[in-house]
Order: sequence, then structure tokens, then C-alpha cells
Amino acid sequence: MLPSDGPRSERVAVSIVDPLKALRNRTLLLTSIGSAFYTGALFTVIAYAPLAMGLKPIPAGMVFFGWGLLTALSGVFVGPRLAERIGQRGGVMTAIVGYGVVMALAAVGVATDQVWLTGLAIVLSGLPSGILNTLFTGVAMSSADPNKPRSVASAGYSFLRWMGGAASAVLVAYLAEWFAPAAPFWFAVGYCAVAVIAVGFVQSKKAESHHVDEDAALVGAEEF
Repeated sequence: MLPSDGPRSERVAVSIVDPLKALRNRTLLLTSIGSAFYTGALFTVIAYAPLAMGLKPIPAGMVFFGWGLLTALSGVFVGPRLAERIGQRGGVMTAIVGYGVVMALAAVGVATDQVWLTGLAIVLSGLPSGILNTLFTGVAMSSADPNKPRSVASAGYSFLRWMGGAASAVLVAYLAEWFAPAAPFWFAVGYCAVAVIAVGFVQSKKAESHHVDEDAALVGAEEF
């Protein structure tokens, strides 16, 4: 079902360090940093929210079912339309701000022992997450070197992005221990602020006018 690769002689040679070299591109680097901090906030939800809510497996699973459903729906139906209205970069920044707001809501829920409020915030976080899944990579890929495969820029972007998530997943427990149970979510608000600032420095006309196929939004065709 997939198209066959061309002859090996026609492919551009790629070294193992090319993805890191691709980060010399200012737009790609800034977008990758922004994505790393957003992913740190995302992994706060994934790694810490189940512990913070203290729910049994089935209720916790229902909360994350709502989160996943909203992520899928917003990625397909909201992300592309938001990009059409305010541009892809503007859509990313708006969604990150929204994510920061729901992280603050989750922090208040934990601090005041209102599990329902924390759970609601987790579900609502699916809305900006879906938008960012659809739009974020497109902003980064708009700066890809045309002389290299898109996979090179995508690999460099993904390296920083998931490093942010990995660091956050470990850090959440320490933050809760050092400061307070709500601290990981407050730090997630800070991550979102850094992400907005980083993306705010991105200047890319291609990213502003980029069109996202609705059929591609859910499956993440932006990655390719």
C-alpha cells in the first residue's frame, strides 16, 4: 500500500548527526524548543495526573478517555480551521496559552483537593493538545532544508520535543516532593509560557499560510 523507495543512488546521503545539524536553522530550533517545553507540560498530565487525582483505574481511565476523545476531535475539526483563520503559528500560540490555562485549573484542583476540577482540567487539556498535534510540526517543517529529506528536520525536531517530555516525566515527582502536590501543574504553566515565547520569535510566512488537510490531521501526516 505504500509507494516503493526510489533507487538507492537517487537518495540523498544522510549522516547520523544531520538531524542535530538541522537545528542550526533558527526557525526549526525555536520551534523545537517551544515544542519541548509544551511536551513537558503534556507529560505532566500523562505522568502525574493519575497520581494527583488518586482515582481507581476505571475512573482514571474514563478521565483519560475523555482527554483522548477531545484530542482526536479537536485535531481533526478545530486545528485546520484555526490555522485557516489566524495562521498556523498563531494557532499554535493560542493553543499553548489554552493549555497553560487548563494546567492552572488542574493546579487549583489539586491544591484545593477538588478531584472533579482536576479531572475536568485533564479532559479539557485534550482540546489544545489536539490542535498542537495537528499544527506544531507544520510550523517546524516549514523551515526544513529543501536539499535534505524532511525526515532529517523532523528527526531533529522530534529529538528536542521528546527530550522535553522525558525530562518532565522524571521531574514531576521531585517537584511534588520538593514544593507541593500542585507544583508540577504550576511548573507546566511555566513550561507553556516558555513555549509561547519561543514560538513567538518564529518568523515563517510558509508556516502562516500552511494548509492542513483534514484527512491528514488525525493520523499526523504533518510528521512526514
